[in-house]
Amino acid sequence: MKTLRFIGMALLAIVLCVNFSACSDDDEDSLPSSIAGTEWTGTDPYGYIINVTVGTSTCEIEVNKPDGSNYYTGTSSYTYDPSTGWITAEYGSTPIRGQVKGNTMTVSYDDYTITLKKK
Repeated sequence: MKTLRFIGMALLAIVLCVNFSACSDDDEDSLPSSIAGTEWTGTDPYGYIINVTVGTSTCEIEVNKPDGSNYYTGTSSYTYDPSTGWITAEYGSTPIRGQVKGNTMTVSYDDYTITLKKK
């Protein structure tokens, strides 16, 4: 009887381990219905620190040099499509486009890509 109980508990432990390891965080790639009220941060390839604060119709973009001094601060209107996760705004007078998936915003600017994480 002890052997049967031991085998049963071992099988239960294996099933639980497989079950929990098969689950992933599905929110990573989800498309939010709105990004209003969110804050994002990251760095560009040159080490500049980028902070984006998204409001209901505008977003504030702040870029700081690697030493922490301010390089650019500006406000831009933006559009966000919750069915695709695409966001468009302007950095100065340059249009930028990005995509939001879960807690990550990937923005294309000039010839490089910047990844921002939700705060």
